[in-house]
Amino acid sequence: MEDIGVAVVGLGRLGYVHALNLKKTQASKLTAVCDMDSDLAESTAAELGCKAYTDIRSMLDDKSVEAVCVVTPTAYHLDPVSVVAESGKPLFLEKPLASSMDESRKIEEVIRTSRIKCQVGFQRRFDPAFAEAQQMIREGTIGKPVYINAYSEIPFLLLPGLWIRRRVVDSTSTCSCTISILPVFSCETKLH
Repeated sequence: MEDIGVAVVGLGRLGYVHALNLKKTQASKLTAVCDMDSDLAESTAAELGCKAYTDIRSMLDDKSVEAVCVVTPTAYHLDPVSVVAESGKPLFLEKPLASSMDESRKIEEVIRTSRIKCQVGFQRRFDPAFAEAQQMIREGTIGKPVYINAYSEIPFLLLPGLWIRRRVVDSTSTCSCTISILPVFSCETKLH
């Protein structure tokens, strides 16, 4: 079976990380990156050994692009999702789906009517800490949760005015995660 050619649209905060991961992943190959910033698209493509685009439609015309990963800022998901849906290519869409319910419904309609395959990224479901918490909830070890607060420390975030992803993200980078779960305990009080 040949590797699936995947393109990444949006090279901001997480786009580079997705592109880097696609470069390392088996069964897929990074074939293109697309960003409005032509310098960023060109430099990322040169670094990762793929094609650079600034126009998503041109990128989708590339036969080596068989699936698309949209990692634009949340407020800008609808347009690239619509264009990908028109192309009929499978889509991975970074969370959250949209910045409003109205826009979420529009994206849902675009996906539903186009009938493309779409996955919204919820990568934490595979995170060992989250899996352990889910198992503890399922087994009743900690009671019934009423509130969950998850906090992640990702090693490739912005420093004031400086994007440090290329110096920090490498094959040894990890994410740490702390999960706080507040269980509900049954308590009966009789008032006389």
